[in-house]
Amino acid sequence: FKKLRIVYGDDEYGRLYGAVGDIELMSLKMGFEIVSNTNVKETVSSNTVDLYLSALKDVCSKADAVYIGASTAVTEYDIMPQIVKIIQDAGIPSFALEGDIRVKAGILMGVSSLETEKIGIYNAEKIAAILYGEVPRLLEQEFTGVPSIALNMDMADKIGLDLPLATLATVDQLYGEKIR
Repeated sequence: FKKLRIVYGDDEYGRLYGAVGDIELMSLKMGFEIVSNTNVKETVSSNTVDLYLSALKDVCSKADAVYIGASTAVTEYDIMPQIVKIIQDAGIPSFALEGDIRVKAGILMGVSSLETEKIGIYNAEKIAAILYGEVPRLLEQEFTGVPSIALNMDMADKIGLDLPLATLATVDQLYGEKIR
């Protein structure tokens, strides 16, 4: 894709929940443009869902691909069916911060919870070493875990995405009716 569309609240929480800083860094490294809609609320209110879905429809109507971050509307309300419908109708690839939870719900691709477990183990090993007397600043600080990628084959089929075998070979978790 040339343009990645994102929806987030343009405040400290919205940027954090949406991992906007990481997306901006990746766009510089990979050369894609970010197009955003920040007309959402990162608070629980009567119009949180409506604002989010409206912003998502807006970005999807202009998108090559869309990224679904951990917005309040997404995490606090049961709106994944509406989100997936909007993305499916737009016929575009979708990526999610919250990995296999969102991929199971219909998002095309995300980093799975297995990666979260790897990070937890990494941190636990560092904490244990410190508790046993290691000097924190002398511990190796490079995380070498490989992300576990989740992919929804049904969504790939619905948007007409023909995935190369090389891509499928790198996926750790496949979801969809055809997989079962």
